[in-house]
Amino acid sequence: MNEYKIKTYTNNAVKQKEYWDTAIGLQDVDGLKPSEYLHELSEQNVNGILPIQTVKEKLNEYYKDASKSEGAKTMECDIGEGNTRTTAVFMELYLNSRGFCVNNEMFQEHAKYYRDAMVRANYADYAKGVDTEFGFLERFYENLLFHGKYILKNDDTILA
Repeated sequence: MNEYKIKTYTNNAVKQKEYWDTAIGLQDVDGLKPSEYLHELSEQNVNGILPIQTVKEKLNEYYKDASKSEGAKTMECDIGEGNTRTTAVFMELYLNSRGFCVNNEMFQEHAKYYRDAMVRANYADYAKGVDTEFGFLERFYENLLFHGKYILKNDDTILA
């Protein structure tokens, strides 16, 4: 039976900062704003002071006190597993493992488009004549992987 291998990472501050920026940017797509506390913890993680597991533990402890005024507004952003964020991070890792040189810049710059393109690729309402549409994701990945020149406009993904 194959077991999961735990990958250890070296502390590359630039890469860590990119990951945090992408995660926060993808949360922003849904109008979620992180707490100042998360910003402080992420900075400590980037600088190698706190490992990611400690960041998670500190956030969980922070939100145990539900009376914090900021708590209700920021908890979902700080500790929620955002589907778009998770998908983007895994896609970056997967593509890099397959020999593509991918960073998270496209995911940051076009987070809302990427989320909406994934929805359109998976949503159908046949009774209303709406079928899945993969073209939006194809254009995103064409730009990402092959330096395509498609203009990625959020409004294009909206059903009329």
